[in-house]
Amino acid sequence: MKYPVVALRGMVVMPKMMVHFDVSRPKSIEAVQRGLVADQKIFVTMQKDDAIENPGFDDLNRIGTICTVKQILRMHDSMIRVLVEGESRAELIMLTSETPCLEGEVEETPVEETEMEPQRAEAMKRSLRELISRYAKIDQQQFGDQAARQISSLDDLSEMLQQLSCRFPADPQQRQNILNCDSVFTQFVLLMQLMNDEIEIGKLKLLIEEKVRKNVEKNQRDYMLREQIRVIREELGEGDSESELEEYQTKTDRLNADDEVKDALRREIRRLRMMPAGSQEGTVIRNYIETLLAMPWNTVTRDRKDIHRAEKILNEDHYGLDKIKERILEYLAVRNFSGNDSGTILCLVGPPG
Repeated sequence: MKYPVVALRGMVVMPKMMVHFDVSRPKSIEAVQRGLVADQKIFVTMQKDDAIENPGFDDLNRIGTICTVKQILRMHDSMIRVLVEGESRAELIMLTSETPCLEGEVEETPVEETEMEPQRAEAMKRSLRELISRYAKIDQQQFGDQAARQISSLDDLSEMLQQLSCRFPADPQQRQNILNCDSVFTQFVLLMQLMNDEIEIGKLKLLIEEKVRKNVEKNQRDYMLREQIRVIREELGEGDSESELEEYQTKTDRLNADDEVKDALRREIRRLRMMPAGSQEGTVIRNYIETLLAMPWNTVTRDRKDIHRAEKILNEDHYGLDKIKERILEYLAVRNFSGNDSGTILCLVGPPG
């Protein structure tokens, strides 16, 4: 039979589905009006590429749906809103006209219901009900328990699949793939696969959301505890100590040192934070932190091998100690002569001074 053809962008109408959509192309508006004047029947199908403004036969999916036009609401001069109800699955054989609207030869192709053993049909229905129940727990917003109960209460497998095809929140291409299925079994397999995929995606989504929520809660809790500690320290007159610890933390973060060194510093800063003000152990930890922060981590200077300059520095910085200074200068001279840059431990024996 010939029907006016409406090409939809990014939308698929399934049999038994009540849906509305907006139409703005002149050809599509003309097709809807012709269908309404005739027997209220139109053929709707999704075009393969949304960007095509004037789709032809090769730009349309062959499988679509014969629909009954229930209502037309004119939005403005160049757009109407159409309410349709899907009647039956059909195939577009050819386009008989492209002006002033698309019109084509359409043949109804209902989903094939092959005979199967009652036990097999019952097993398929039970598998479908179990999967629907699991999926409803994952997607409460778009699917929910009510839709799951309504579909699961049906006794006919074909009707269950048809209702699930309408209510399952698939994307347009997935819905087109469901519509393309020409038998109950292939439709069953595809819907089971889609729901299984969505269940796994939903589980991962919930896991990610739970991790994010826990991290946010931990950050908020840490912030509240830090603020409480800060207020308590201010009440105890230890505000300067807290600012000093923050300075240590900032210097540690900026330190050009290995992660192992930074981790050790952060541990000592946490220990110092818990120490009461003026404690002897706190003074030891503070000196340790300041010593580590003052060290030139990963900073290498060029060796200066001038013996006369070294002798001048030793005489300026140290009074006496002639034998010790002589030993150091001998070591530097031998090192310059041999060209060996490896380090050597100097053992300087004797009482201080």
